[in-house]
Amino acid sequence: MLFSESHARPSDAKVVCAVSPSSRLQVLSNGGRENGVATESATDATLSEFAESAVRRYLDDLDGTQCSDLHRLFLQQVEMPLLREVVKHCDGNLSHAAQILGINRATLRKRMAEYRLS
Repeated sequence: MLFSESHARPSDAKVVCAVSPSSRLQVLSNGGRENGVATESATDATLSEFAESAVRRYLDDLDGTQCSDLHRLFLQQVEMPLLREVVKHCDGNLSHAAQILGINRATLRKRMAEYRLS
């Protein structure tokens, strides 16, 4: 089973990610246009490699602007959709979601409250 999600990038290019059960992340990005037809390129990357690329792109986009809270920002940007998607995958069963996440149910409920997830 593959899960996919679209992401908007600062350059307005669209990136589609598909995650397979083997924990590989396939990144499909708009590779440009030839004769008015969009071309696509695909590469396989681990979640770690994808995160590294996203951080590198974010830092490049700062273009010298000071940033003092990147760790919190990054964790929040990753944790919120992780919690939301795992709970959705478990049809709202927080005990099952917590088991998948490897945290206890109270921690999951606390984190969901912090992010105002229902």
